Amino acid sequence: MSFDLVLWVHISLIATSLLVGLLAIMTFRRRKQAPEASAFGCLMVAAVIYVFGYAGEMSQTTVRGAYLWLMFENIALPWMPGLWLLSAFRHNGRKVPVWTLFIIPTIGSIGVFTNHWHGLFYGPMHMEQNGPFSLLEMHRGPIAILDNCYLLLACSLAPWLYISHFRQSSTLFRRQAIVVIISSLLPAVSYFIYLADLSPYGLDLAPLALALSAGLFYYGVFRLSAFDLDPMARNLVFKGMRDAVLIVDNKARLLDFNPAAQSLIPELSDSSVGKQIATVFEHYPVLTDALLSAQSREITLFGDAEPRYFDLRTFPLNIRRMELGRATILADITSQAKLREELRVHAETDVLTGIANRRRFLQAIGSECARYNRYRNPFSLLLIDIDRLNSVNDL
Repeated sequence: MSFDLVLWVHISLIATSLLVGLLAIMTFRRRKQAPEASAFGCLMVAAVIYVFGYAGEMSQTTVRGAYLWLMFENIALPWMPGLWLLSAFRHNGRKVPVWTLFIIPTIGSIGVFTNHWHGLFYGPMHMEQNGPFSLLEMHRGPIAILDNCYLLLACSLAPWLYISHFRQSSTLFRRQAIVVIISSLLPAVSYFIYLADLSPYGLDLAPLALALSAGLFYYGVFRLSAFDLDPMARNLVFKGMRDAVLIVDNKARLLDFNPAAQSLIPELSDSSVGKQIATVFEHYPVLTDALLSAQSREITLFGDAEPRYFDLRTFPLNIRRMELGRATILADITSQAKLREELRVHAETDVLTGIANRRRFLQAIGSECARYNRYRNPFSLLLIDIDRLNSVNDL
């Protein structure tokens, strides 16, 4: 039974390293599509080295053999907190000097590989039997303590950055944000359990937690398209648009709206999300019909003031050939519509008398003739002449 448990742990660690490596390859392929993809891909490469090294360390029964695998882990381990924070900062659109994130990792990396000269990273080591596992125990020096403190900071700060981004995200992107938050919390929670000496047999659970975390990231990255475009950039564009935008799903429910839409329709609120558009826009039947028909058109909305005219354009929202809903943009064209009406009036009426001119007369005659040809309904034409028109014009 003990042998089976040890073998299962080794196989799980190796499978974890392969899974994280696969995720790293997929992420690097999309590094041009999101600012955080490169940092996240480097983080996954470091995680592969760490997990594979820990699997090798767990397979040893001597101090020398376990120490060699520990050094292999430390090729990547000191750099993981900096990469983790860099990925979180870039995901949130926050600028930070990159070099500041890697000061402590540089000190830690130099310190661990020169430890045989000064002993400031690792002290005396020995193997300790804990259940079926032989674990390498060592005294940690001041540089190792600094390195661990930075790792704890990253474990706390990175999830907080993702949570703060979740609060700023629009409703449409919150599912992606939730996936990213959960996947970032899993390694952090497992590491805290390990430090609190609550893990079974004293094992470091962080490598195993990376498997589930990698799976969640894969779901967020490729199924929910979290890295297709920076969510912060999308939110800034969405919220900053001057035109009103309404997002509707395939079941005619309101999914999201921007501040311009709320200014246009004051009845919109957070409680409107998820409701049928027929209910949300019950006082705007023209808008409801336009949203349900999903066709671009010009509509007129009547409020307390004068009517306003809008050019309504609808676009499908597709992810991998699957339509998830529609985005509708309402561009205010009231001034253009008024100018167009003024031009029409000037083109069809006489400026002096205000009556229809020759062009309008010919349009009316053409329309009546077309109706006669279709329905054969007779019509009459009445001619009125004014005697001494010049005397009227002179008034």
